[in-house]
Formats: sequence, C-alpha cells, structure tokens
Amino acid sequence: ESQMDHVDAGSIRGLHGLLFVHWQAGHLTQVESIARTVVDVASRHRLRLMAGWGHRFLGDVLYERNDLDGAIAQYATAARDYEHFNLTGVREAYVGLALAHVAAGRTGEAWRALQRGREILLEAGALEHLPALDAAEAYLAWRTGDVPRAERWARASTYGVDDATLYIAVHPAFIRAVILCSSDDPSQITAAMTLLEALRQRAVSAHFTGPLVRIEALTAIAQVKQGDRDGGLATMRRSLATGQPQGYLRTYLDLLPAFATELSQLAASLDVPDDIRSAITISSAST
Repeated sequence: ESQMDHVDAGSIRGLHGLLFVHWQAGHLTQVESIARTVVDVASRHRLRLMAGWGHRFLGDVLYERNDLDGAIAQYATAARDYEHFNLTGVREAYVGLALAHVAAGRTGEAWRALQRGREILLEAGALEHLPALDAAEAYLAWRTGDVPRAERWARASTYGVDDATLYIAVHPAFIRAVILCSSDDPSQITAAMTLLEALRQRAVSAHFTGPLVRIEALTAIAQVKQGDRDGGLATMRRSLATGQPQGYLRTYLDLLPAFATELSQLAASLDVPDDIRSAITISSAST
C-alpha cells in the first residue's frame, strides 16, 4: 500500500496549504503536481471539499497554460459538486468556467456560467460574494466587446485593492484598471496606473509573485499608452522573467485584442513566447 492509502487530516491540510503557497509564488508546475495529487487522494478517500480545491487549482493552471478544454473540465467538476465545496471556491470555479469559455469563443456558455454561479450564491444567501461576481461580469463584458457595460461598472465600483484576496482569479481592482486602461483619455490611464501601483505594492509586500506577472503586464501596456516605451519594456521584461519559465500564457493573451498595438510595440524588442507573438500578430492584423 502507498503512503497515501492512509491519509490523515494533517496530511491533506498540508497539501491544501502547499497549493496556496505555490500559487502565490507563481509556481504553476508545482501547483499542477500538487493539485493532481490532491484530486487523486481526495477522490479515493471521498474528501469532496478537498477534491474541489484540487480541481479549482488545476483548472487555474490549465487555463493559464491555455489548455482551455482541460481547464473547463476541471472547473466544471468543482462546480458540479458545489454543495460539498467552499463558496469562495464555487465562485472561482464558475468565474474560471466563464473565462475559459470566452477564451474558447463560447460567449453564451461564459455568461451562463456566471449566471449559474450567481444563482447558487443567492440560494446560499452568500451576498458577500456578489461584488466579486459583479466585477467578473464587467470583465466578461469588456472581453466580449461590451465596453459601455464594463465602463458603467468601473465608474460605479468602490471595490478597493484591499477588498479581495490576491488569490482571486482576477482581482476586481485589476479589472477596473483594465477597463480604465482601454480608454484614450489620459486621466483614465493615470487612474489605471494608480490602481496598478497599489496592487503591485500589496503583491510585493505580501510576497505574491504570481499576481505580479499579471499586474506588471498591464502596467507595461499603460506605460506604453503614456508614451513611456522604455519603462514599458522594463516592466514587461520583469513580467516575462517570472511568467515565461512557468508557462504563463493567458495572462498575456487575455490582453488581446484590446491592447494589440501596445503589445506589438513591446514584443518587437522582447523575447516573447511563440504562442503569444503569433496571437499578437493575428490581433494586430485584424485591428
């Protein structure tokens, strides 16, 4: 018998903790390995809560690596067993489903995922989760070209940098920064930079290396939009130095096609993964 045939609460909690630690550090390879172990052990011992966390984190890794079908399968498994899962995990599983579906071009399924997530949270009386879901809906609106809807949320949102954990799939303050950064209004870009700097400081102080990949990628775009190409190159270089070895892809791909021009300018002077460079070229040609 293997050591994992006799699992105790301490061992499984230790694996759970490792998932969060390695995700925080941006170690996608380790997260994937641990998540697969968690799913295997939890499934064999009918530990449904822990299995949900394993599926959620595995979905996050597969999504980031642009394995959309794989991510959808993992998120859907966690979502189906929502009655035995943590409500934060349920919310993130449905947000992950929405993001993976929209990345795969299935907009209707993306909106249905968020709607189903909202229904479950409302049935549970978990109203504290709705602002984060509102942010996810604004992000999906932005991703699908409904910029006016996204901008309405951004103008009305009071969601601050410290109002959500950095473990959230896409932080609401980051979503607001994305929407603001899409504007051609210099004051909006400045507001986006202020939000991103606050997010960056929080991530650095809390040792969240993983989220910095995303924060610095968008910051680089904002710098280019402000005319600071050299600053943008330095910032994107830092993002890629962390993200590229671990296989981060969606962090950059999700910025297309909105920021194809800025990403094209940056990619001309940087060592960018082939998948990202190809996507930038295609997006640039179609804009």
